[in-house]
Amino acid sequence: MNLYRRTNTTARRRLWAATFLVVAIFLLDLATQGLIRSATQSAAASLSGTGIKTFEAIKESGIFRTRASLAAENEDLKARLATYESQALSFKALKEENKQLAEMARLAHADSGLTVSVVSAFRSSPYGTFLIGAGADDGITIGSLVLTDDGFVIGHVTDVSTRTALVSEILGPSKKIDAIVAGSATVFTGSGGGNARAQVPRDIEVSVGDRITSQDTHARTIGVVGKIESSPADAYSTVYMRLPQNIATLRHVFVATTAP
Repeated sequence: MNLYRRTNTTARRRLWAATFLVVAIFLLDLATQGLIRSATQSAAASLSGTGIKTFEAIKESGIFRTRASLAAENEDLKARLATYESQALSFKALKEENKQLAEMARLAHADSGLTVSVVSAFRSSPYGTFLIGAGADDGITIGSLVLTDDGFVIGHVTDVSTRTALVSEILGPSKKIDAIVAGSATVFTGSGGGNARAQVPRDIEVSVGDRITSQDTHARTIGVVGKIESSPADAYSTVYMRLPQNIATLRHVFVATTAP
C-alpha cells in the first residue's frame, strides 16, 4: 500500500511539473511577443529542409531503385545475351557453310560438275529423296551422282525439271546396293540418313573406319564402317555403314555431271 501511494504521489508531481513548464513557456512567449514560437518554427523548417535535401540526394544516387527498374534492366541484359548468342551461332553456321563450299570447289577440280543448294529437307520425305536447286538448264541429267563435300556419294538424280532435280539417296530406307568392304563383296541395306548394314563372313578382317565403295557409283566411296557386331557362334558378322557427317545438315551438294 505504501509503495502504491509513493508511486501515485510521484506521478502527480511530474504531471504538475509538466503543466507548470507548459504554462511558463506560454507566458514567456506572450511576454516576448511570439519570439519563442518563431524560433521553434524556424528550427523545425530548417530540419525539414535538411531532411528533404538528404532524401533527394539519396534518391538521385539510385540506392532506392525500385524492383521494377532492376527487373527491366535484367530483362534487357537477357535480351542482349540472346542476341549475341544468336549472332555467334549464325557465324558458326556461315563458317561451316564456307568450309563445305571450299571442299566442293576442290571436287570441281577433280570432276566435271557443279555445286548446288539443297532446297528440301532430307527428313521431309519418307522415301529417301530430296530436291536440289539445279536442273536441266544447268546440265543436270538423270543418273548424275550426288556427293557430299568430302566426296562420299549419297544419291543419284532420278528426275529432272528445268530448274530443280529430284535426288534419291542410295542408302534410303530398305534400298539395297552392291558394295565392297575390306575387299569382300556384299550387299548393304539402307536405313536412311546415310546409314546401312550388311552381313560379311566372320573371317573377313573388317575394321571400324574402313571405306566402303560400290560399282554402282563407279567405285566411289559411299560410306565407312561405323560398327561391327560379331559372335563366335555365328558364321557372319554384321557391319554397319555410316557417313562421316550428318547429311540432314547439308546445305550444298556436288553433282557430278559426267562419270569419272
